[in-house]
Amino acid sequence: MTAHPLHALVPALTPAPAHAGELSALTFSQGRAAARLYTDVDQAAARAREFLWSYTCTPGGELDHDDPTPHIVVRLARDLDADRLSTLTCHAELEEVGPQLTGARFTGPDQSTYWWIADPPALVCASGDRRRVSAHCLTAASATYWGYRLVRQAITGRLLAGGAVFAHAAAVQIAGRTVMICGPTGSGKTTVLLTALRHLAGHFITNDRLLLLPDAGEGGLIGYPWPDHIRAGLGTLRAFPELTALGADLAPDLTRVPPLLDTHKVTIRPRQFPHLLAGGRMQPACRPTCVIWPRLSPGEPPGCPEPLAPGDVAATLEATRLFMREVGGRILSHINQWLYPEPAPAAGRQHLRAATAALAGLADEGRCLRLRTDGDPRRLADQLARLLADLP
Repeated sequence: MTAHPLHALVPALTPAPAHAGELSALTFSQGRAAARLYTDVDQAAARAREFLWSYTCTPGGELDHDDPTPHIVVRLARDLDADRLSTLTCHAELEEVGPQLTGARFTGPDQSTYWWIADPPALVCASGDRRRVSAHCLTAASATYWGYRLVRQAITGRLLAGGAVFAHAAAVQIAGRTVMICGPTGSGKTTVLLTALRHLAGHFITNDRLLLLPDAGEGGLIGYPWPDHIRAGLGTLRAFPELTALGADLAPDLTRVPPLLDTHKVTIRPRQFPHLLAGGRMQPACRPTCVIWPRLSPGEPPGCPEPLAPGDVAATLEATRLFMREVGGRILSHINQWLYPEPAPAAGRQHLRAATAALAGLADEGRCLRLRTDGDPRRLADQLARLLADLP
C-alpha cells in the first residue's frame, strides 16, 4: 500500500504510548463526559486548567488504547513543513474549525480524518471513532490555542450525544435558587448577571451558554456551563464603575471612553472571573429552578415581573432553539462541533423537546417570568430580590 504523503511529514500521526515524564497528563470531566489531555507544552496544560474552569481536572491518566475516553495528544512539532502541508492540502475541502478560522479537511487511508490549519499552525488528526486525537503544532502558542479547545470539543460532544442541548443563557445562583437568564442578544442577560453577582452575592455559573441535560433520575434539568471567556459590552460595564478598579485589562476607565463606543465588547478571561464576585463563588453545575426573560429598556420605569404561560414558553424556546437563534432563523449563538459533531437532526429535535418541556414545567409552577429593567443595578437588584422572595 502506498503511504499517505502526510506520513512523510509527520511520522506519528496517531497517539503512541507516552514514555514516563514525556507528556503532562490531565483528565477533565463534566457530568458523565470525560477527556484526557497529554501535552509536552507547559503553557497548553496551564491554559487548559484556566479556561476549562467548570470541568473537574485531575492530574495523570495513562495512554491506554483500550480506554473509550477520548485521548487528545498535543505535541510541539517545530519541524512541521507548513509550506508543503499547505501545498498538499490546497484542493482539500475547507471546514470551519473556529471563529473566522478554517482547516483543510481530508480523509486518510486508515479512515482517520486530518485537518491542516495554517494559523494557528497545526495538523489535527482524529481516528474514525474520535477516541484518539493528536495535534501536531508548529509553535508553543499554537499548542496553547488548540489544547483546551480540543478537550472542550470532546466533552461537549459527549454531553450532546447523551441528550444535552445548548441554551443561549446566563445563569446565577442566588440564595439557593438557580436562575436561568434567557433571551436574545441585547436583552440584558449580562446586566442581570452582573447585578446578581455584585449586589446579591450571587454564585457565577455562566454568562452566555448553558448545556441543559434532562435528569432521568430526579427529574428536571442539570445545567453545565460551557467554559469560555466573557464578552461584555462597555455600555453594560459602565453601570458597574467599581469594576474599573480591577484593572484596565478587565474594564477600562470608562470615564475616558465616549458613549459612542458602548457597543464595543471587552474580553474577561476565566482567571479574572473571581474579580466579578462580591461574596459568591464559581459553580461548575446547577439545577435551574427559575427562568427570567429580561427586557432591557433604558429610560423606561422598571416593571413588575410578568408570569409567562407554559405554552408560550415551550413554543418560543422550541422555535428559537433555546434562544440560540431568532424565530426567523438568524443565528445568535453559533455552535461549531467540527471535531465531535452534534447528534443527528431527529435526535437533536428530541433532546430539544425534552429540555423545553422541562422549562415549560417551571412556567406551569409560576417560575418563568418576564422582567423589564431600566438597567440601573440597584433598582434591578431590588426587583430580583422581590421576585425571588415571591416565587412559589
